[in-house]
Amino acid sequence: MARQSPGEEVYLFLMGKPGKQFNIVGWSQGTFRIRRDTRTGVETVTQDSAEIPVYDPESQGFKRTGFKNVRVDAFVEKIHREVMRPPS
Repeated sequence: MARQSPGEEVYLFLMGKPGKQFNIVGWSQGTFRIRRDTRTGVETVTQDSAEIPVYDPESQGFKRTGFKNVRVDAFVEKIHREVMRPPS
């Protein structure tokens, strides 16, 4: 289960129904932790599930997927593009 610490900055993707509690989408899949490089000040985002190996049928092996060390501005732009994309 995804856990956050006091003062920690995260992006959470939530789902829920009116009048019900919100839940994090896919637990670790919907949790993105923000880290700031103390030397450069650059903020990056890493998805909690980025280190979990996922089976890839094409290669018939396991690989790690997800966002890892992506600049916050690039992450936000990608989310914006996905949300604004017309349905296919």
